[in-house]
Amino acid sequence: MSIVWSVLRDIAKLFGSQRKLWVPFLLVAVVEALFLGLVWLAPHPPFSTYLAPPIRYFFSDRVLHYPAHLWFLFHVMKHTHLAALTLAGAFMTGVVCVMVRQAHDEQALSLREALVGKQVRYGTVVILWLITWGLAKGLGEAASQITQPALWMAWGLIGATVLLQALLAYAIPVAVFEQAKWWTALARSAREMLRYPVSTLVVVGVPSAASIVFGMVLTPQLVSHLMLRVAPEIAVPLVALRLAVWTVIDAVMTVAIVHLWWRHRAPQAAPAAVKASTTPPPPFLRPAKALLGAMSIMCLFFTAGCSEAYNGERLFWKAQQVAAPVLKNPAQATPEQFAKSHEALRLVIEKAPGTVWAARAQAGIGGLFVLQKELANAREAYRLVIQNYGQFKDLALNSRAAIAKTYELEQDWPEAIKAYNEILEFHPWSTIGLQAPLYVALIHSKQLQQPDQAAKAYERAARLYEKLIPDAPNPGAAAQAKGYLAQAYERLEQWDRAIAVLNDLLVSPEGVNRPLTLLMLGSIYQTRKNDPQKAGEIYTQLITEFPKNPLSQVAVAQMKHLGLPIPEGVEASGAASDAADTQTTKPAIPPVPSLGAPGVAPN
Repeated sequence: MSIVWSVLRDIAKLFGSQRKLWVPFLLVAVVEALFLGLVWLAPHPPFSTYLAPPIRYFFSDRVLHYPAHLWFLFHVMKHTHLAALTLAGAFMTGVVCVMVRQAHDEQALSLREALVGKQVRYGTVVILWLITWGLAKGLGEAASQITQPALWMAWGLIGATVLLQALLAYAIPVAVFEQAKWWTALARSAREMLRYPVSTLVVVGVPSAASIVFGMVLTPQLVSHLMLRVAPEIAVPLVALRLAVWTVIDAVMTVAIVHLWWRHRAPQAAPAAVKASTTPPPPFLRPAKALLGAMSIMCLFFTAGCSEAYNGERLFWKAQQVAAPVLKNPAQATPEQFAKSHEALRLVIEKAPGTVWAARAQAGIGGLFVLQKELANAREAYRLVIQNYGQFKDLALNSRAAIAKTYELEQDWPEAIKAYNEILEFHPWSTIGLQAPLYVALIHSKQLQQPDQAAKAYERAARLYEKLIPDAPNPGAAAQAKGYLAQAYERLEQWDRAIAVLNDLLVSPEGVNRPLTLLMLGSIYQTRKNDPQKAGEIYTQLITEFPKNPLSQVAVAQMKHLGLPIPEGVEASGAASDAADTQTTKPAIPPVPSLGAPGVAPN
């Protein structure tokens, strides 16, 4: 074991006296940091145009949004590390072999000579690295297939991984020092390890054990937990820590193996270059310091962020966390909690003006005022969404719907009608806009008890739908408008017109709720046209085409009521009679947008 301690002591002295050995490893770390930088820039315009699509394809769109994007930086390191090692790490390992040889030959370390010399063959060292990685990866995948592994099995797999690394550890030094082919280098590496198993296993096992323990402690699950408990930004220093630890472990293992190679060939010679130096650090430390400075600047750059939209998303997420207790139990929320929620949302508007997150924050302020029952203030907040963020059409539409709802809560029906008419005017092809004419008629009928005004409103609705349908932007929108037109004709008791529209819907190419259309048509023939035979034919068509649809059970119940034969293999549900009234649909009251309601996704 004396040679092991001697090697470890020599490695420490070697790093202390020949600090330029750190430079290749720092270069690889910078390459990996650049890859991480590309991942960081992916959500930010204009980089998102090119960087976001591949990430979205392989990892989903969620990882491009705060705070999942910060966790993804840590998670994706296993991929960026592989890419950096394949692109630059394997070659830099060969460069380190040359530099350690310079030290053992008592020459001044020259990174330039090692880089431009022909000792390191890029293709050979990359092949050796990929074979080593591929075998280790295969062993890991085999281990992952074992369900409920025993403790001894887990330790056995760790030992097998270390043994595999030890067997292949000398492959790159052999390829560099002896200019061997890659298959010869693999065989010579295994032979070298078998000749010196103890020292090799120690210099490989100690760094490997440190790496395994570090990976077992700092897991993606722990990072996620810390992000929730502390702050999402904690992921950034953890990424930097992981990169630093991996760099140090890689440096120690690589230099130790190369130094051990030379010790095996000259066991009595203690090279002068390994002895601790008492002279001041030489000028070649300047490149290493410059690289460390560049990495520090990059870390600050990552932490600061680079797009207003991303910053707005970050602030909005934080505002959601502040407002979460209020939204969960508004009745128990204190004025202080409401005030903090308002302040957090206003900060989004102030720090990220013009972004979708500012628009969502403004709508969120309106939602908070609704919860506080300050409906006039809520309307003002929603009007600011419409006024300042009209480019986000979904939020503008939801804000108009919310304004109409506040008037309903105050039972100010004339203003509510006016608000719904504005929705129709500015958003005619939205679902709420298409529902608005029927809903206005329903207000006249149910709330204001004005049957004459309700009839006129249904007539206006029918004329409006007839006018809109030829200008529909797509077949689906035209089908939706026809469905509402059929409802208007039903309310006006114009049954032949309603039947014609419903039959036209049944041949539409898309956008049709066919089961509901068939049920409405059958109901008209049954209850209004007094034609049970035709109604039965339509009900049979519904049951045959959609046997598992709940509306088919309604059709079964109606056929039993008419005394008509039920198609074979169909049983009536006990709930059918309860669902029998679903043949017509009441226009939904548009909901008030909540703070957490989804909005327009950032570019």
